[in-house]
Amino acid sequence: MIGLFRKMSNFFKAVSFVLRNGANTVLYDSLTELYGLKIFKEFALKTLKLASRKNISVCLVMADLNSFKQLNDKFGHLRGDRALKEVAEVFKKHTRETDIVGRYGGDEFIILLPGTSLSDSFKIIEKIKSSLPETGISCSFGIAEAKFPDSSWLRQNSSATQFWEKFLTDLISKADKLLYKDKRSAKVG
Repeated sequence: MIGLFRKMSNFFKAVSFVLRNGANTVLYDSLTELYGLKIFKEFALKTLKLASRKNISVCLVMADLNSFKQLNDKFGHLRGDRALKEVAEVFKKHTRETDIVGRYGGDEFIILLPGTSLSDSFKIIEKIKSSLPETGISCSFGIAEAKFPDSSWLRQNSSATQFWEKFLTDLISKADKLLYKDKRSAKVG
C-alpha cells in the first residue's frame, strides 16, 4: 500500500510540475526546442522495437559542434546559445516529421532516422552540412546503422526492456565513436 501511495505522490508531483511549467518543459530542451534526452530515448526505444518487428532500417546520428568552446570563450555564452539554436533549426529543416531530433547535452545533438538506410543518412547529413555555413558553424557527425538480431530471437525477447536499452546505448556509443573519428579527421585535414 505504501508503494502505491509513493507512486501516486510521484505522479501528482509530475502533474503539478507540468501544470506549473507547461508540458513543453518536460518534452523539450528549453534552449533548442528539440526533444530532451530522456524523451528522445523513450521515443527511440519504441521506434527501434517497431522497426525490428517490421524489418525497417534505422540509423542514429550523433552531431557535435566544432570549436564550440572557442566560440563561447571568444564571443560569450549568449553567442554560443544562439549557435545552438541556429544548428537546431538546420536539423529541423532537413529532417522529416518521422525523424526524432534531440539535444544530447552541451553542444551535442542526436537524431534517429527510421526508414533510412546508411547511404540515405549520409545524404541527409550532407544537406545539413551544406546549410551550416549560413550559421558560421560546423559540425562533426557519426552515423551508426541499427543491426537487429535474428527475428526469431526478437519474437521471443522483443519486450525485454534491458535488451532494448542496451541496444540503444550500444547504437549511441557506436555513433559517438564515429563522431569523434570525424572530429579528429577534421582537425587533421
